[in-house]
Amino acid sequence: MIDITPNTSSTETAKRVLRKTTKSVSFLSTVKVSPRLHINDYTKQEKKLCWFSSEEMSKIKNDIRESIHLLCENTFVSEEEEDICIRGLEVFLPQESAARRERRQDAIQAVLEEQQAQWDNNECFDADLIAEAYQHFTTLSLIIARKNALRDEEFVQELRAKRSRSFLRNSISRKTSRSGSLTDSQQGSKRRLITQGTVMCIQ
Repeated sequence: MIDITPNTSSTETAKRVLRKTTKSVSFLSTVKVSPRLHINDYTKQEKKLCWFSSEEMSKIKNDIRESIHLLCENTFVSEEEEDICIRGLEVFLPQESAARRERRQDAIQAVLEEQQAQWDNNECFDADLIAEAYQHFTTLSLIIARKNALRDEEFVQELRAKRSRSFLRNSISRKTSRSGSLTDSQQGSKRRLITQGTVMCIQ
């Protein structure tokens, strides 16, 4: 049991200086509004389709288990394989899962110790100091999350560019099959079109 009775004989602790962070909110200058059906106007079937069924949840869990098993077995999965995606599942690997559990326990312990220190030293409860103690052990998790987000962004950009190039090639192939062989001038336009499409996707 923790004694929270003020201790008048305790000495005054040194003042701790907190780092002040500047927070701001920004909004996109271009506002786009599109109509959406209100939930009160949904039919029972439409509401049901908004949620995964038990069968779908079971399949999702089985797919995750299969993917994690492949990762644990160090079985390389080709990026062309669309049925299996390992992005975002790295945290479920035994080593990474243990590291995340340790960071979480350290953060909880830091919060409890900071609360105890404040009670023992007759200080007013300072939520900022508690948050600072917690963030000391969660900074690494934040860095990892940002790193994974940047990696996912790069993957999506590459995927979009790849699909766009494929779409352009297929469109040109269809036009070519209908109109016959391309002239030299048309071949040059074709190359410029593919290049422009690639640049647009990357941008």
